[in-house]
Amino acid sequence: EQKRYAMEMECRAQDTMMQQQIVRLALIPRLIISVDRAGTIEQADENINLAIELFQKQQMLPPGQSKYIVGVELGGNPTCNDFTIFEASFERARRAGLYVAIHIGEVPMKSHDAKYNE
Repeated sequence: EQKRYAMEMECRAQDTMMQQQIVRLALIPRLIISVDRAGTIEQADENINLAIELFQKQQMLPPGQSKYIVGVELGGNPTCNDFTIFEASFERARRAGLYVAIHIGEVPMKSHDAKYNE
């Protein structure tokens, strides 16, 4: 519930800034909801489910109103957990229309080296 409140407040703050023309840049900020690869699948699903829910809610906004949540990403310590445990969750996000970013390969992982160098 706290995460939902934080994400909704961020979107509202962005709307307020745009309406008050505080932001006069050629760039419009967008949000990518993060999943920490050191976390559990339950934590990942919580973030992704919330991102999907808010993304779908945004799609019903009238034309001209900004849509801030655009994607989800997997980040954090690359030596923790294998991407495959999160794969189904991220595929669900992609099918819902969200962009997906995966940060990989920053640190070699021996288990992958052996598998992919065969």
